[in-house]
Amino acid sequence: MHTQTVPRPVKSIRSSMRRGLDQQLAGVEATIGPRPAEGWIRVLRDALGMTASELGARMGVSQPRVSQLERAEREGTIGLQNLERAARALHAKLVYALVPIEPLEEVVRRQARLKANAEIAENSRVVHFVLGESVPRPGEADEAHITVLAHHLIDRPGLWHLTGAQWHNVR
Repeated sequence: MHTQTVPRPVKSIRSSMRRGLDQQLAGVEATIGPRPAEGWIRVLRDALGMTASELGARMGVSQPRVSQLERAEREGTIGLQNLERAARALHAKLVYALVPIEPLEEVVRRQARLKANAEIAENSRVVHFVLGESVPRPGEADEAHITVLAHHLIDRPGLWHLTGAQWHNVR
């Protein structure tokens, strides 16, 4: 019986980039914490003892416009340009980041396994159709084959593209 060795992960430029981003962003959310319910503009303005009219004057907008911006921030609809403008008027700096929920390398590996499983399932259906052979049910593909194919799919074009049929079979 031939045993197949599982390939080691390739240390690609993208893999290095993912690890670097994970390190850079580690703990950002814990350090900053969640957005205050009343929004950062309002919290900073209150902490500085600044009225909405005074902030408006510093931004070159009216007091009602400041109230609109604060409401938009609370509702999550404020634009980055308006946040940046408010930050400058509050003598603050806007820090913007997308913080991954889990390590990026794990996200990519999971996607590669999902794609590998979908491709193996699709190829099995073709074999069944052409040769009339039995087809394993989706998700029952040989684990070693999934691992090998997933390894080859990482950082390749199309990793994030699944056809409708592939999505149906991996869910």
